Amino acid sequence: MMQKGADNEELAAELACQLRTNSGEEATAMLVGMFEIMGKAVNSKLLVAVRSVMSDRSLKLTPRLGELLLRNYAGIQLYQEARDFAICVEREGVLTPISAVLALRATLGTGDFDASISQVKKLAALLQASISGDAPSPAPKRSEEHTSELQSP
Repeated sequence: MMQKGADNEELAAELACQLRTNSGEEATAMLVGMFEIMGKAVNSKLLVAVRSVMSDRSLKLTPRLGELLLRNYAGIQLYQEARDFAICVEREGVLTPISAVLALRATLGTGDFDASISQVKKLAALLQASISGDAPSPAPKRSEEHTSELQSP
């Protein structure tokens, strides 16, 4: 569809159709997989469509999906959109050190150096918390969850 020049609404409708029978967790996992497979082929229309479907379906933002969305916004130099989305990531409580680095990159891209200093402080706090063990990173948590699922009868 993207090669045919589909607009945001068409992409959102197709995504919604593909995800309609999946639970929220499955739909989110499928979006993560889509971004991981597509790599640099993601464009702004797809990002808008994904955000629209997430909103319509009330899909929960995960740390990994947040990172991938931020990476794609920054990768296609939509720095203001990345900054705005970084606020959502932080508000949802899924900010990771990777997300913070991507938010810093986006903030630097907008030329707002005061906001960039603020992002550096957030990143430093996240890194300090993960070094001191106060805030476990999402990756070990997912591993623990996966391990407990494997151990369940």
